[in-house]
Amino acid sequence: MSVDPIVQVPRARKTTGETWGGRWRCPVILVGIGLVGALVVRFADQLGTTVCALVGFALALLLALAFSENPGRIRWRTVLGGMALQVGLALAVLWFQVGDLKPGRLLFEKIADLVKKLLAFSDEGARFVFGPLADPASMGRVFERKYAFVFAFQALPVLIFVSALSAMLYHLGVLQLVVRALGAVMRRFMRTSGSETLSAVANVFLGQTEAPLVVKPYIAGMTRSELLALMAGGMATMSGALLAVYIDQGADAVALMTTSLMAAPCGLYLSKIVIPETAPDPLGSPAPESMREQPAPQSHRNVLEAVSAGTSEGLALAMNIAAMMVSFLALLAFLDALMAWLTGGFTLAAILAEMFRPVAILCGFDPKDASLAGELLGKKLVANEFIAFSELNGEERFQAFTPKGRILACFALSGFANLASIGIQIGGIGAMAPARRGDLSSLGTRALLVGFLTTLINAALAAILWR
Repeated sequence: MSVDPIVQVPRARKTTGETWGGRWRCPVILVGIGLVGALVVRFADQLGTTVCALVGFALALLLALAFSENPGRIRWRTVLGGMALQVGLALAVLWFQVGDLKPGRLLFEKIADLVKKLLAFSDEGARFVFGPLADPASMGRVFERKYAFVFAFQALPVLIFVSALSAMLYHLGVLQLVVRALGAVMRRFMRTSGSETLSAVANVFLGQTEAPLVVKPYIAGMTRSELLALMAGGMATMSGALLAVYIDQGADAVALMTTSLMAAPCGLYLSKIVIPETAPDPLGSPAPESMREQPAPQSHRNVLEAVSAGTSEGLALAMNIAAMMVSFLALLAFLDALMAWLTGGFTLAAILAEMFRPVAILCGFDPKDASLAGELLGKKLVANEFIAFSELNGEERFQAFTPKGRILACFALSGFANLASIGIQIGGIGAMAPARRGDLSSLGTRALLVGFLTTLINAALAAILWR
């Protein structure tokens, strides 16, 4: 067994030994999940949303276990430590109460207010460039109220502003300090390696191809388990720029910030279930603080250059999202029309709603919200979360959600877990470590599974603790 000279963590050989039932383990667990899930969905009205969410949480963990590469090597301290962080954060924000006051939620509400005030500054630049087209009040007076929000002129400028701001904070070292502080807490609880822990925390603030830059020098030497954690962390969370856009569109800011933080430990411990780490304990390596000693790469000479580069990157991201919205929505409309013609009125939206309705019930959605939630979950997985959030915040029929259902939708739809993200990560991370492109390709579907399960578990926890 060789030692990687960069991270000083022994690299693990791929283990093929099967335990806990061998090749029959996966189908047996899947059949059990299907039977239990079907019974819970059938009697959801009698059981209540809390019981359904508890069962859904357990089934999600079993599903990860079903696809585990070697369940006998799972480090349960890592899993339980990550779960403690995830549940502890959910308890602090959603449940803990002193008299009539919820300190955790109040803190997040104050942070959300600051974020909204910060985002309002992007309106100044947008109005200068686009004039009244970037002003919802002006657009509402000229057109109908439902056309007051114009995506291209009001949502995309936020992306450019936040991207520039993030680049500036990264250049100044502010983001690195926050990431390392949170990463230190996670390492103590979960006993994971420095590289995978930092990447998991970085994904809370950066995108799925930007966050790996924080640990770029270490990617070539990562074990397969660490690579999965790197990829799954990107799919389980979403970038701060998109978080800002969803808040600006009207999504619940506290729910989005809470689920984004909860996703970091959850995605990490689920990764360790699917592909357990077989290397010796990273905390026992000769250089346990090597991640802190390694300086972050500086690609900009000064703040102005960082802001300029961040602006250009934000523009590229905004144009890419705009193009995806045009193409994916057009394709979905085409498939809707095709399905309606073939089936005499049965649309793709209706199919997705029925397919994912049981999943929504097991996440804790009220049965009367489950069809709408199922449709959004399906669109998030097949297309992307941007389309799902845009419909949640913009389409009239999704106003039928109950207040709790709308909050749970924010938990369930967050994250980049969609089919297109597999290709994005293989291309983006593969460019940083070309020798690992084959491993990245082989881990893509597992990362998607972990990322999707993470958001479902977060929604189930919110349903259990909501009061």
